[in-house]
Amino acid sequence: RIQDFVLWGYLSMLIYSFHQFEEHGYDVYGRRYHFIEYFNGIKPLDLELTPRFITIINLAMVHLVFFLFAAHTERTGNPLTVVLNHAISCINATIAHILPGLIKQRYNPGLLQSLFMAPFSAVVLYKFYLYQEKSLKAVLICVLFGSAYGHGIALLLPLKLTAMGILNELGFLIWSLTALILFPAVATRVLNPVVLKKGD
Repeated sequence: RIQDFVLWGYLSMLIYSFHQFEEHGYDVYGRRYHFIEYFNGIKPLDLELTPRFITIINLAMVHLVFFLFAAHTERTGNPLTVVLNHAISCINATIAHILPGLIKQRYNPGLLQSLFMAPFSAVVLYKFYLYQEKSLKAVLICVLFGSAYGHGIALLLPLKLTAMGILNELGFLIWSLTALILFPAVATRVLNPVVLKKGD
């Protein structure tokens, strides 16, 4: 039912808030704001997050975009936008937290909550796959958004350009929000998803 997707969309904001608390509030060892040290220590990225940038990312890119995507599904019946919330959540939890934890056999800030967030979001993605008549294209679009596009083009690339002095904070914000909001508009045309009406 479309009501289920709308509920899952708004729930994604709450679920991700718990994830952010473990990263930027207190981790399982009681360390305050420890994710910055963890992220800035990832050598291949060669990026340096600040509390200000983390606030911009979390408020604008996560809560604002997640809310807009859920509201869009509620208004139009298009479940794709809600599912993109969960694609970001699932792939972030898996690639950025669970796999590094398994490979290094070491805790990282956000890992514990990721063990709950990843399977929940995966179930939502599976439900979407079934609603879209087991469309492989639907799966590929979600994976692309949650990985290379959502984290690479919409986040890490503008972060790198900001570190190089090419973008300022406002430029970073405009780049990221534009990239995130454009994706479902284009993806909807490519996928032509099954749209459900209230009561279905």
